[in-house]
Amino acid sequence: MNVHCRRNFWRHLLLVVVGAMGWICLAVVFSSNARVENMEIKFTNDSARVQDYLISPSGMDARLERIHNVCKEWSVPGKVSIITVYPPRHTAYCINHKVASTYWLQVFRYLYNDTTRDVHRPSDISKFETHLSQFRYVEFLNFYNLTIQRDLTRNYFRFMITREPYKRLWSVYIDKFVLVDGWFWDLFAPEIRTRYLATFGNGETLENTKCLKDISFKEFIHYVSEIGSKSPENLNDHMIPVHYTCNPCHYKPTFVGNLETMTDEKPIILDRLGLSRIDSATNFTDHVLNEITTIADFEFDSVLAHKYQRRCLTDAELETRIIRAFVFNGYFREDVFTEVEQLLPLGRDRFVPVLMEIFTNSNITPSESSSLRKRFMLEAYSHIPLSMLKNLKITYTFDFLLFGYNPEPPDIFAHTKTDST
Repeated sequence: MNVHCRRNFWRHLLLVVVGAMGWICLAVVFSSNARVENMEIKFTNDSARVQDYLISPSGMDARLERIHNVCKEWSVPGKVSIITVYPPRHTAYCINHKVASTYWLQVFRYLYNDTTRDVHRPSDISKFETHLSQFRYVEFLNFYNLTIQRDLTRNYFRFMITREPYKRLWSVYIDKFVLVDGWFWDLFAPEIRTRYLATFGNGETLENTKCLKDISFKEFIHYVSEIGSKSPENLNDHMIPVHYTCNPCHYKPTFVGNLETMTDEKPIILDRLGLSRIDSATNFTDHVLNEITTIADFEFDSVLAHKYQRRCLTDAELETRIIRAFVFNGYFREDVFTEVEQLLPLGRDRFVPVLMEIFTNSNITPSESSSLRKRFMLEAYSHIPLSMLKNLKITYTFDFLLFGYNPEPPDIFAHTKTDST
């Protein structure tokens, strides 16, 4: 049997191996000619070549080796969509949304002095300016220009950040539907509600497409799982699998950071960019106080920028949504509403100082904050039918394989509802 035949033999054998502990079948979407085809990958306890890719990384070498092996074994769909570079330090960043993109775009704006005012550190740049102000100096490149690609792959430190898919979706929901996002409310909320009613509405149809401010997490997950399991490349870039916008098989990163461990890994990248002293690590309290200011300011600015939202939301409703998002993120305990309910609306000038004082006096520890955040996420996923979760596994198959995340986290799948509930 020649080498080519042996390679094909083992490749096909992998697809039919059934381990003693059973198997989970995931349909993988990929195509070399823009058509969508399904490929079956089985995760088994004794299928070493697959199982090894699901082990939590013990270091950067392990992460990069796993990516190399997956890229060698399978045809991974996707491309390299958006790259920004900082030539003085020969550093390139492949951008994925809802994977710390705000922070790293702040860093690059700071490096290029691409701001509307003088700032002393990247975190001084507002979220609104980071994403919505025009880039004047930050350099973005076309990775598929062969000259540029050759220079990047030979001479640049290339980094990207990944995130556990289930946590990323929960974060997207908070950011786009608990908080106010005019673009998502306008463009996606009507389609999300329409698709949901078509499946669960018992003949009910969507009559009013304005002010859809009550999209549920279940509706959102239904939308992502329905589109993603069939054509994940059609998902918005905040939900699309990471490999579709930053395909590591093409990009060949030299550093793959995980959002879950970014506190420890961020200094490595900052040092590479020459910012180790300028943007030193902050403690938990400083981080939360900065988040309170950044998110609240962004929400007030966003609502002012979209007039129809002013008609959809009262000032008290806007402030309640911001507080609810902070509760979901573990910055406040649930009893915060008892403390502030009678005070709302506080108004923009008073809102942030009051919340900062409440947080400071609450003495929430990092471990309690993490526990609260996890509890709310698991509660939200406990209402998601198993069929939707299985579709999410299909949608993010290659993110699980490439970056070592568990496709079936026990704490999410243990208490899910059946399709009949």
